[in-house]
Amino acid sequence: MRKTALAIIASFGLGSLTASATDLDLFLTWNDVMDEITVVPGAVISYEVSAILSDDLNLGLAGFSFDLEFDSGDLSQALPGPHMGPFVGPAGFNNTAGFGGMTDALGREGDLVQVGGAQNTINNVESIAPMPIGFVTTGLCKPPTKCVLATGTLTVPETPGEYTLSIPAGSVFANVIKADETGDPFWATEAVGLGSSSHLSLAISVVDGVTVTTLGVFYAGKFGTCVGGNRNGLDCSADRNCVGTPPIPDGICGFSEQPDPSRSFLAPGSTATTANITNYHFGITGIRVSFSHIVDFAPAPGEAFAFEWSERPECVGGSNHGLLCNPENPNDDCILGGGICDVNIFTPVTDAGSAITVTPGVQGGVTLVDIVLADDHVRARWLKVAIDSTRVTASGVELDGEMTYNPVVLPSGDGTAGGDAVFYLGNLPGDADGNRKTELTDPYLIRNCTCFNPFVFAPITEAYDVDKDVKVRLSDVGAARADVNPFFVLPLITP
Repeated sequence: MRKTALAIIASFGLGSLTASATDLDLFLTWNDVMDEITVVPGAVISYEVSAILSDDLNLGLAGFSFDLEFDSGDLSQALPGPHMGPFVGPAGFNNTAGFGGMTDALGREGDLVQVGGAQNTINNVESIAPMPIGFVTTGLCKPPTKCVLATGTLTVPETPGEYTLSIPAGSVFANVIKADETGDPFWATEAVGLGSSSHLSLAISVVDGVTVTTLGVFYAGKFGTCVGGNRNGLDCSADRNCVGTPPIPDGICGFSEQPDPSRSFLAPGSTATTANITNYHFGITGIRVSFSHIVDFAPAPGEAFAFEWSERPECVGGSNHGLLCNPENPNDDCILGGGICDVNIFTPVTDAGSAITVTPGVQGGVTLVDIVLADDHVRARWLKVAIDSTRVTASGVELDGEMTYNPVVLPSGDGTAGGDAVFYLGNLPGDADGNRKTELTDPYLIRNCTCFNPFVFAPITEAYDVDKDVKVRLSDVGAARADVNPFFVLPLITP
């Protein structure tokens, strides 16, 4: 059966991809992700095979065929892409199993053999043969636009492990309609070569549970990359390096993808350290959360995240119950009155809907979420972020969000689905020396630091760069001076 089908396809001009200067590049993807994805056991994934010709020195794709192999289970027939109607019988020509490929080829049961077909370039009519009898469509898969050849689904194993879906390079055949053809008396074709073979396989990693894998602190809009202009892609701060050279317009300093590795998040049940506190003058402005899989949010990404902030410590019990207190002062009236100074009081963030944006994206086969907070909205306090496990799922499996104690050891989770992911981050603007107070000594330390130099770039971890404009200079001195409040101490919480 397979030899007969190959012989007939060859009669339409399909042959080994070695005879032409034109190449056909194939891409095997899942949700636009190439090369490697991570899913949960038993997940049903949808794959896509797309293609693009390397040049426009022809009238587009005339016919194609490829095989698909999955190393852990049988494949069901593929479906044609949205513009592949002319390749599907009876309009086009396919092997005896149809466009979606043979599933029972001798010795290859479970694989898909010869997915694809050929257009009616011979101008056959039904009175001569039952197929192909359609009209030829020109221009298919010509650059710059990819065309989707086929789509399909498969169910991954229940056993965690590494699996592969692939297109054997030797199984790929294709031809194109020659340039300047008119279809009279038929459309002449020529074989094309196989372009890059680097995206012909998709590694599928099956992992138990959906977890939070990394958390990052970002200084949104203040330390980033120029977008547009003649300095596109170069490092920038809010006020430098994106100025265009006429007639090229200025670029915009965008959100940085560089986290501050010196800052970490606090997990529930542990006591905060100064590593969990930023001294950024504009408060907490950026957090990135990455997950172990591509996840779905219900009903929307913003609904899966809840934000609370800390209130001033309050006396609980004793003769001064309900009064504000200072847990750092052993002679505080609350303590002297027999009460406890409670530092773990959190309430919902005011105006969170307008001040906080939650934007998901996919990178490297997993979901990343950027949380951007308006400047000055969350400052000189603690921020609590809770991710609702019931609103974050992958293939129907809920987020496993429990985290270990400080320092946070990721991934989150204890192996059982369910459980919100909760973490905390503090901010005390202008606190250059890290004593959890912003005093007059802080601007003094900045001005007299050996790192003070308006002409030298500072790393993102530089504590004296409190406005995060990648330099330690007078603007940092001014910012710290504006933040001075010697009577306020950011407490080390134990949530």
